[in-house]
Amino acid sequence: MAKKARAAAAIPNPANPETVNKLLDRWDAIQEERASDLGAYRSKCKGHKESEAAIFTEAEARGVPPKLLRKDIKIRALERSIREIESTVEEDEFADWEAICKATEDRDTKKPTDADQRKASDKAANKQALDDFTEND
Repeated sequence: MAKKARAAAAIPNPANPETVNKLLDRWDAIQEERASDLGAYRSKCKGHKESEAAIFTEAEARGVPPKLLRKDIKIRALERSIREIESTVEEDEFADWEAICKATEDRDTKKPTDADQRKASDKAANKQALDDFTEND
């Protein structure tokens, strides 16, 4: 009998429909507000995108290649990211970090990438083909 009493006490009271509906109404209001805020944010971002596009249009009109301007913008963003990462290096880690960076620079300058090797091979093959072609004339 004691087990049944404990089991009955563990079952929560059934949810009051009025309470559930009030909670759901609040939830729905938040979701509607979120959707509205998201729409306003997207509209604002669209305005920024249009302004950015205007800069590239003006750049082209003034003789600045938009493709190169985009590359410069991307490089600047990457450099900012690098500086941000570098600023997180602690003072007691700095010497080790510099050594790692130096080792990486040495490694990268000594070993050409596969793409570089293919380009060099293609250039050599093209040069040889041109030489062979011009020798036969």
